[in-house]
Amino acid sequence: MEGAYNGGVAVAEEGCATPKHERYRIPSLPLICPPPPKKKRWSAGGERQPPKNGYFRSPEIEIFFARGH
Repeated sequence: MEGAYNGGVAVAEEGCATPKHERYRIPSLPLICPPPPKKKRWSAGGERQPPKNGYFRSPEIEIFFARGH
């Protein structure tokens, strides 16, 4: 940045400029992506038991699946 110093403060003569000094550069480190998050284990108390009274069976549902829809 070209300009004069006035009491320790930089005064720009022609607008703003991007710093070009090496200390202002972003370091070029090899970027390593973090591993994906681990899938949480599903813990709902183990395997489910079938209902005591059996599953609900509807004649309409049986006909629907028998037709091949």
